[in-house]
Amino acid sequence: MALFIGIVDYYSPQLIKSIKQYHTELMSISAGVAIAYIFMELFPRFANGLAQEHASLFLTVLIGFTLLHIIEKFLYQHYSSSKLRKELSIESSVVTAVYHFFIGIVLVSLAAQNTTEAILFFLPIVLYTSLSTLHVHPPKYKLIRFVIALSTLAGVWFAQRQPINPIVSTALLGLIIGALFYTVTRHSIPKGKAGKPFYFLIGAIAYVILLKAVGGW
Repeated sequence: MALFIGIVDYYSPQLIKSIKQYHTELMSISAGVAIAYIFMELFPRFANGLAQEHASLFLTVLIGFTLLHIIEKFLYQHYSSSKLRKELSIESSVVTAVYHFFIGIVLVSLAAQNTTEAILFFLPIVLYTSLSTLHVHPPKYKLIRFVIALSTLAGVWFAQRQPINPIVSTALLGLIIGALFYTVTRHSIPKGKAGKPFYFLIGAIAYVILLKAVGGW
């Protein structure tokens, strides 16, 4: 699954060009899927993974959300428009690489518990990756794209060779929830008159049905 995510990530610019006429609809569907998965599966799983004495780990969700907002806002407020795109591209590449590395670790943790849970986690991630919604500005250099594409696999490799403490795994899941929620609300849900609410609804309902069908909810 990690290898597939990497391949999809590397070729996502070409994929987007091939489905350009349906991009708005697919973005709306993916946003619906992500929102449904966050609220119906990720949040409950995260909460269930917290013992009473570790309730403070809820802060990791806030940290994941806030960190992306602060970095992006800092770049917009401190760089001229001529340098902004370059800096946003660097920020996007670094954040995306780290994000996918964490995804690889969490993927191993979920797979060790239940293969179905790993697949449910995998589907929204690969959908988002294919539409490049995790990149604010996709890197134009192939080497950078290649490194990012390998980051999920690197996370899997690391987790398999270095057992991850359950508390750390839960904290990483919290960071991913916060980062994914920020990405969905900030970059994926179309603003104003743009977007297709019907397709958003289809994505959300379809994923809820899937969760119900596999017993995830």
